[in-house]
Amino acid sequence: MVEGKKEIQNSLEEFVKSKSTIAIWKTPEGAKQLEEVVSYKKNNPEVSIRTLGEYLKQKCGWNYSSRYIFELIVARLDNENVA
Repeated sequence: MVEGKKEIQNSLEEFVKSKSTIAIWKTPEGAKQLEEVVSYKKNNPEVSIRTLGEYLKQKCGWNYSSRYIFELIVARLDNENVA
């Protein structure tokens, strides 16, 4: 029984390690990429946010869902409009 608990604990620790990676958009490089995309959107409002999200996924190696990237860009645009 104790051995089973150790296996579960080890599996849990591995799971937590795999999920506790640093968010790309919080790194200096990722923050710069996001800022460039937001700036591009502000200067070119006709470009869709989804297109910019695909750019981040394909050219910058972001591995988030399209929806999550969309939300990041929208939130950043909203924050800059408030300031």
